[in-house]
Amino acid sequence: MPNSSSIKGRARTAAEIAIENLRAKVLDLQLEDGMIMDDLYLLRWLKARGMDPDKAERMLRRVSESEIVYSNINGLHKKFMRPKILILMQFYGFD
Repeated sequence: MPNSSSIKGRARTAAEIAIENLRAKVLDLQLEDGMIMDDLYLLRWLKARGMDPDKAERMLRRVSESEIVYSNINGLHKKFMRPKILILMQFYGFD
C-alpha cells in the first residue's frame, strides 16, 4: 500500500493522519506478518473506535495481550496428559 506521504499534490485526509498516529503509537507491538505497516489493518481498528487513535491503541494493545495469554493456554493444552484411568475408560467404556 503506498504511503500517504508519497502522494503529492493533495492534502492528507483525516484518516491518513489517524493511521500515521496509530502506527507511531503501536510500533512496539509484535504484530504478525508486518500488519503494523498495513494501512487497511490499522484503519479497521480506528473505525472500531470512532477514528480516535488513542482509543484504537488501547483496544489493539488489549487484544494483542489477550492473544499472548490464549497462545500460552493452547500450549498447556498440548502438554496435558490424561490420567491413565480416563484412557482405560475411553477404550473399555463405563460398563
